Amino acid sequence: IRNSFRRHDPMITCTNKTNPGNYSQGLPLVIPASDRNDPTSDSGLTYARESISWQPIADDTILVVNDDRDAADLMSFQLRQSGYAVLTAFGGREGFEVARSEHPDLIISDIAMPIVDGVEMCRLIRSVEELSAMPILLISAIHTDSRSVLEAFKAGADDFLAAPYEPLCLITKAARLIERKQAEAALQASDSELRALFAAMTDVVLVLDSEGRYLKVAPTNPAYLYKPPTELIGKELHEVFPKEQADFFFAHIWQALRENQRHNVEYVLRIGETDVWFDACVSPMTRDSVLWVARDITDHKRAEEELKRSEERYRELVENAHDMIYTHDLNGDFTSINAAVEQITGYTREEALTMNIGDTISAEQLDEARQNIAKAIAGQESKPHELEIIAKDGRRIAVEVSTSAIFQEGVAVAIQGVARDITERKNLEQQLRQAQKMEAIGLLAGGIAHDFNNLLTAINGYSDLVLAQLKGEDPLWRNVEAIKKAGTRAASLTRQLLAISRKQILQPRVLNLNSIVADMGKMLGRLIGEEIELRTILNPELGSVKADPSQIEQVLMNLAVNARDAMPRGGKLTIETANVSLREGSFAQRFIVPAGDYVKLVVTDTGTGMDAETKARIFEPFFTTKESGRGTGLGLSTVYGIVKQSGGYILVYTEPERGTAFKIYLPRVDERVEEYPQAVAIQEHYFQGTETILLAEDDNTVRELTRELLEIYGYTVLEASNGGSALLLCESYEEPIHLLLTDVVMPEMSGHNLASRLAQLRPEMKVLYMSGYTDDVIVHRGVLVDGTAFIQKPFAPDALARKIREVLDDSGMH
Repeated sequence: IRNSFRRHDPMITCTNKTNPGNYSQGLPLVIPASDRNDPTSDSGLTYARESISWQPIADDTILVVNDDRDAADLMSFQLRQSGYAVLTAFGGREGFEVARSEHPDLIISDIAMPIVDGVEMCRLIRSVEELSAMPILLISAIHTDSRSVLEAFKAGADDFLAAPYEPLCLITKAARLIERKQAEAALQASDSELRALFAAMTDVVLVLDSEGRYLKVAPTNPAYLYKPPTELIGKELHEVFPKEQADFFFAHIWQALRENQRHNVEYVLRIGETDVWFDACVSPMTRDSVLWVARDITDHKRAEEELKRSEERYRELVENAHDMIYTHDLNGDFTSINAAVEQITGYTREEALTMNIGDTISAEQLDEARQNIAKAIAGQESKPHELEIIAKDGRRIAVEVSTSAIFQEGVAVAIQGVARDITERKNLEQQLRQAQKMEAIGLLAGGIAHDFNNLLTAINGYSDLVLAQLKGEDPLWRNVEAIKKAGTRAASLTRQLLAISRKQILQPRVLNLNSIVADMGKMLGRLIGEEIELRTILNPELGSVKADPSQIEQVLMNLAVNARDAMPRGGKLTIETANVSLREGSFAQRFIVPAGDYVKLVVTDTGTGMDAETKARIFEPFFTTKESGRGTGLGLSTVYGIVKQSGGYILVYTEPERGTAFKIYLPRVDERVEEYPQAVAIQEHYFQGTETILLAEDDNTVRELTRELLEIYGYTVLEASNGGSALLLCESYEEPIHLLLTDVVMPEMSGHNLASRLAQLRPEMKVLYMSGYTDDVIVHRGVLVDGTAFIQKPFAPDALARKIREVLDDSGMH
């Protein structure tokens, strides 16, 4: 053979002079007509020398084993001509040693060799694990019967060639053996890689046939497979899963085989007490088997479900939010808005989505709103800001707005915002400012009233003394009477100032407001006049309150006068009582009225009403809308002070030309109404006494006046200007002292401390406190401590004498 051919080319047709035919596969030889029967052709072959280009077909190594050196050299020459590297060995033992050391790609060996023949060499080679896959071709001209061939194959030969043979046939067989062994090695490596891949898989990897039988199973989590992987091989799906689940898997196997393409499927398996989700890919492998790869996506599904629930909760939160949550495009046209828009503005969601922000914001604030939107679009921080929006009915609603831009790929495409109705908050802030203002005014008024009461005590007291000494026809009597009247009016004004400052003394009782309203009915009727109809709506099951009845009467009187002045042409005045229980979030509760049980007193008129500006100032002292000379401006501020000092709350509802309603909430108490005997007229001579009284007063004028009054009524008076002097007098005076009459507020030692210390020296001595100011320990928040005797300055002489007589004659009072 002088030319060689590519191993993978098509059929090579060889023609023998005596036995033409196909000897091996390769390229067809184009044989010229002049050479077809030429007996001189090389090796008995005729071939088209010019029609085939010579090219080596391999760089593989072949070991030639033959004890005949000439035969070995010839075969080696033929193989080298075909491009193979050739090793030679001249005997079976030498061939085995060369094979073990050099690892050739093919061994071609003669069978008939001395000592170790070709068959024995095959056995030796196959006994070595690393040589077990090496291809061996045995050649023999002697042993050509089927028995000898079978023996060669049993020894491990891969093919057999009988000699004589055609060189091309030898080369073709050699090429086929090498190629087959290489293919088997590649297949084995591929199978090893596949096995390693299967072993490393954490996913479910299965090979199933068309009957649902497990052919291969990756050793994954056994829980995913319902059984250990080694127990599944050869089993069918219906032996592992319930029928419904097995039918589901069958359907997808058949779909993949029928369509001959891959498809994905999600399914869930109940493993133990848990549902496990899988995402599977089903791919056809052969005509009757599929590759099923499934991944556990339970965490992903749970995350999706949680995300879905979060989105639902977010939508629910947005829909149920009390704030308006909205989006609008860059032109200001609303694109989404939640249901709060209807509650806040009165517009339905559908109406709002047809509107622009310019339709909702007041004209004077529109530019400010657009500036904040421009900042958001530019990526600048936009702080919450206050705006007024226009409701459907034209009302202006104060809102706090927070806006931000929605960006896509760095470009602003829309605006999102939250608008909170702060109308109530603004009202509360206004009420707080009003309360702070009233507190400041109250402090001022209380300080003034304290000093003023001492002056009025002297003015009115000495006026009474002078009037008692003058006769009616005396020219001075009228002057002193005028001084007394002025002092009385001043004392009334002082009491109002104390009410405003919440520093007056209250003597609360458990009472029923219905009784107060009923008792005052006739007086209120005369007070408001015949042109105004008085109507009462009283709850017969009304609860009790603890308050000073005289102060409640003052509240009703002031409100009635205020209502009368608001109805100059007549109208209707309604007084109502009711039990109310305020819970968190109720309308009244949001206006600084704590949750709880109350008795509500409502005084409503049909008068002129008030605008917002007037309403904001009605409780300010000396503020009045009446013309000059018709009021001091203290009526409603006095009401406010009494209600607050009684632990209650007052709200005002009013609109111009639609009247006014004052709603007073007093805490309800679970106590029985106290019954008090009617006052019995006491004769003037009863005020007289002979007991000894220790008088402690730091104001000289008041002390001198009080001493003179007490002496007129027959009492013995021990006079002290402070607590220390009173203690010394008490220690040095040997006779009994029946009563301590002391001012509450004195320098160095208060009246209460003085009484406590004297109680150790003279436990039988009774105490009567007097003061024009109530900021002391004998009262708590202006409420008189039970069992404490007290008289408010300024006092009339007969009032002082009456009170002293009551204390001295009361065996339970100390």
